[in-house]
Parts: sequence; structure tokens; C-alpha cells
Amino acid sequence: MFVLENKSAKQLFNHGILTTFGKLDAIDIEEIDGCEDQLIPILIMRYGWSSAVARSKVEQFMGRLSRSSQ
Repeated sequence: MFVLENKSAKQLFNHGILTTFGKLDAIDIEEIDGCEDQLIPILIMRYGWSSAVARSKVEQFMGRLSRSSQ
């Protein structure tokens, strides 16, 4: 499980979520609270994706996020 502790890292994560997954809102961001594992069920609910598709999208998102923060 990936959880962000650093406030600026969490802000970058949250901004990335909002710009990548347009169907999510501020309430979803609060619920996710920097936790990658919390993102998956919300994506399933908002987009109607399967668990495997949601996990794949999150892995792609996290890869882009880590590359952009280097």
C-alpha cells in the first residue's frame, strides 16, 4: 500500500488525481487522502471500470507521477 506522508507530495498526488481522473471531486480526494489503495474503489465506482482496469490505470498514473517528480 502506498500512502503519502509528506504534505507537498500529497498535494502533487491530489492535483494529479484531479487532472487525470476528471470524474473525481474534492470529496473523493478527501476520502483517498493520499492513499493509492483508496483510489482504486473510487475509480471503479465513478468510471464503472473492473478492478483490474482500475488497478492498471492507477499503476500508470503512479508511474507518470513518480517520473514527473524526479
